[in-house]
Amino acid sequence: MFEKPTIVAVNGSPHAGIGNTALMIDMLQPTLAEEGFELEVIDLAGKNVEYCTGCAFCMDKGRCWIDDDHRKILEKLLSADGVILASPVYFLHVTGQMKTSLDRSLAFGHKPRTTWKPGLAISVSAGLGETETANF
Repeated sequence: MFEKPTIVAVNGSPHAGIGNTALMIDMLQPTLAEEGFELEVIDLAGKNVEYCTGCAFCMDKGRCWIDDDHRKILEKLLSADGVILASPVYFLHVTGQMKTSLDRSLAFGHKPRTTWKPGLAISVSAGLGETETANF
């Protein structure tokens, strides 16, 4: 039997699985399943993702020297067939959890890969800043 292509969604909300961001991700599940995709959600809440130190080790070695949950998260994102980054809008930006995770992915922004995969940004707000945040 063939394995279904997997979409990995990273939920940057501090309210793992119960907030509006989780609700938005869950709303995609039926359509993705209908199209033959499996959806895996990673909640950053409760994960140990340390701050980026700006040392540029990842630029040279292709991975961060910090041994925390970000390594496993990054492995899942790199092996996924598609990526969803989802966050509530706090002070006109993604949450600290999402920003820290993005900062730790420095090497992938500065040294883009030769391949790409489809992605989606979801930002959830109470009416201010969601468009600007999603465009970030």
